[in-house]
Amino acid sequence: MKHVYGVLLLIFFAGCHYVKSPEMRICTRLDWQSVLAMFPKNAHQINGMKYRSIAMFDNMFESFEHTAAKDRNFHNTVRLYDNAQFKFMMNQQILSTLSMLSDDPLIQSYARHAVHDLQQYQVDHLVRNPLLLRAFQDYAQYGHDDPSKSSSVRSFLQKTINKLEHEGANLSPEKLLKLHQISTEISRLESQFSASILHCHASITLQKDELLGVPSLYLDSLECYEHNYKVPLTYEAFFMVLENCSVAATRKKFFLEFNNRVYPKNEELLKKLIHKRQEYARLVGYENFAEYECSMQMIGSAQRAQEFIEDMIEQTNKVVMQEFKNLTKELPASVALTASGKLEPWDEAFVRSAYRKKYFDIDTQELAQYFPINHVLMQLQKQFGQFFALSFNPVSSEGLWYKDVLCLQVRLLKTSEIIGYIVFDLYARPGKSEQAYQMSVIPTIEDDCNLACSGLSTIVTNFKQADQEHETLLEYHDVKTLLHEFGHALHELFGATEFVDNSGSNGPRDFLETPSQLFEMWMDNPVMIKLFSQHYKTKKPLSDAMINNIIAAEKLGKASLLQRQCLLSLISLEFGRAQSDTNPHEIVEKLYKKVRLDVEYCPQDHFETSFDHIIGYGSHYYGYVWSQVLAAGLFEYIEKYGITNSQVGQKLYSSLLAHGGSQDPQQLIELLLGTSITKQSLLNALQS
Repeated sequence: MKHVYGVLLLIFFAGCHYVKSPEMRICTRLDWQSVLAMFPKNAHQINGMKYRSIAMFDNMFESFEHTAAKDRNFHNTVRLYDNAQFKFMMNQQILSTLSMLSDDPLIQSYARHAVHDLQQYQVDHLVRNPLLLRAFQDYAQYGHDDPSKSSSVRSFLQKTINKLEHEGANLSPEKLLKLHQISTEISRLESQFSASILHCHASITLQKDELLGVPSLYLDSLECYEHNYKVPLTYEAFFMVLENCSVAATRKKFFLEFNNRVYPKNEELLKKLIHKRQEYARLVGYENFAEYECSMQMIGSAQRAQEFIEDMIEQTNKVVMQEFKNLTKELPASVALTASGKLEPWDEAFVRSAYRKKYFDIDTQELAQYFPINHVLMQLQKQFGQFFALSFNPVSSEGLWYKDVLCLQVRLLKTSEIIGYIVFDLYARPGKSEQAYQMSVIPTIEDDCNLACSGLSTIVTNFKQADQEHETLLEYHDVKTLLHEFGHALHELFGATEFVDNSGSNGPRDFLETPSQLFEMWMDNPVMIKLFSQHYKTKKPLSDAMINNIIAAEKLGKASLLQRQCLLSLISLEFGRAQSDTNPHEIVEKLYKKVRLDVEYCPQDHFETSFDHIIGYGSHYYGYVWSQVLAAGLFEYIEKYGITNSQVGQKLYSSLLAHGGSQDPQQLIELLLGTSITKQSLLNALQS
């Protein structure tokens, strides 16, 4: 009997292959070797993946053309689309991964071209296809099979129809042609804007005496000729110089060179992009691009987004100005306030860094000795494994895009179900973006047995790897960055829903950053800081006194950082409302002066031209602040009932994260907490 039961259980967890038919799910309980086999190894395989992806949708459209409205059913409409969409998304993300991370330039190049072709196919055939809209409308009206009566299918149909209409699929052929032309132009401008930032490898030359205060360890890593250092215009160098250099002229020079590194080229692209986005929004029936982007989000409208952000600014002003008063009581020798009594923008980071060192006894480099990467990764698996009842098991990286990556299998302990895999690509290397990000490579969806198909998430950071004789040490904020991206990765793997368009993080854009910002908050908790810290030599954790200093130091500047995010939110919303003849730099100046009461505006600073989130987030940038409010409320709940309490973790998983984007996050959060989240939790977290 036990043997029979074991066989049945094996079949069950294998994905119920014995009941599969062509109309059913095309996903399985993927083993790791099957995942590795999906990654193409040469140009022929890359092109094959691209053509197969397109062929699935071409075949689907041909089938749709020949299916009468009254003959619509779940399998020839919804399931046919969902299977094609799953495969298309997966293949596109696999190729995107190779285009950004492969160490083979030829693979990178072919993958980049393939991704471009797939993106163009999406624009041409998927975003606003009237045939797709008509098929779903027909099934919603005439479909009378059993699936059509389920709430999940009805919800999927309504959301999909709304989205297609939102993109203009219900417009006349003439307007659709115009929309397509505008959309193609927008994509071209966005690509050029992002590419100029990504491929900017500029640097400036500074003499040794111009870099006083910059750690010698960093200077030793730079190219140097006769005491002249070649300093790259990267984020790492930006923070290293701005936080440490005691020479005011150097801080100013580097600040302006960095923020103007793609100016004026990107300013012209930005003007054109703003104009084309407005043209698009008006054509699909919205007053402006900001309204178009906000209308289907949790926030509901651009006006409500603006009111929310302006209220956050007002409520944080008192904290910001009190911090400013404390910071400027005793300024470093190289810093002077402006005529209006503010800090110069290139002095802000230096003043905060000096204050932290003096009053909290925190030296960034010394603190990093307590965060060797192997210990951090071990604790990450241990703490979140206990909290969510997961196991993380290493698997071989051989066969992936790069040899030096860490791969983990993620399994639910309660059911032994493998929900997917996470790949950590952590270290800097030539040709790799310096930004940290997470990519969903294989979406996690449910199969016909309501089990999660094995997904794949990749976490990408740009940490500097130590040589073989030393351990790689992370700065405190590197640990928070790692937790942030890990939050995105688990969000993707947890959200296994019936349809791929609702899976993982495919919900409202303004909820997207909630899990990631929630996971960051683990490193604001003294218990977690103690567990994650271990000196790489002595193996001792940080002292309680130092942990208290870290928490206090972290709160210093948090309100000001939040206000900067509020400023960027208002800029992105205003760019989404701007007229075609509006100068983006004038918008920035007006809002900067209105929001930043503690920092002077510099008209020579064109940071908006390297503000890459204006591409990926558009008018949704307010979502960072919105998500932070939600995350703070959730974290307050977690701390109340126990940050190591696995019952709390499993409730968070089952009540919120497991639903992906299939249900309204606001309602799920209110059901979980028994109340609505207000701004107060976040405001409380800002107070010293």
